[in-house]
Amino acid sequence: MTTTKKDYGLIVNSKIIEKTNEGNVLTKSETVIKKNIISRLFTSFTPEPDLVERNGLIIYYTWKEEIEPGETLKIIVKTNWLFPLLIILFIVATVFLAKQYSKTNLVLKKKVFFVKAKGGEFALKVLIRVHALKDIERINVIDRLPQLVKIYEKFGNERPSKIDEKNRKIVSGCAGICFFCNAFNRSVI
Repeated sequence: MTTTKKDYGLIVNSKIIEKTNEGNVLTKSETVIKKNIISRLFTSFTPEPDLVERNGLIIYYTWKEEIEPGETLKIIVKTNWLFPLLIILFIVATVFLAKQYSKTNLVLKKKVFFVKAKGGEFALKVLIRVHALKDIERINVIDRLPQLVKIYEKFGNERPSKIDEKNRKIVSGCAGICFFCNAFNRSVI
């Protein structure tokens, strides 16, 4: 009985065990592979093992075969670590982005609503919320208007400090220290 083992791969680890009967008599072969409880979740076998035994955190896989003269038994065990690696990378990226978000001092949220206008015109109401996470001074919120819209002169909570028709900009600002700036509404027709 000749046994050859090949082990290769880092992320997708493959182990190939070949047992060849070089004699002229029927020979019994027993192959045992040991895996831990985490690596067994990502392991596939060709052919499936005949016996699976658990001993604490270790799992033993056993193949029992009778190999005829000149025949070869080939067992392929593949452990794919790509899925757990992607999960770990996703968790690290989520933590990184959460830390970056918590470092920002100012959060802007913009919402657009459809409004019923007198005369049947198409109207939109744009709401911009400014929320300061830390003490911030002198905030200017500049919003650009699309080419085809006109400004309706009724504003919500806060009137913009400057309306630039030529450059199509609306500027709203706070002069003092802001903990939470109110919403800045503008209506566009």
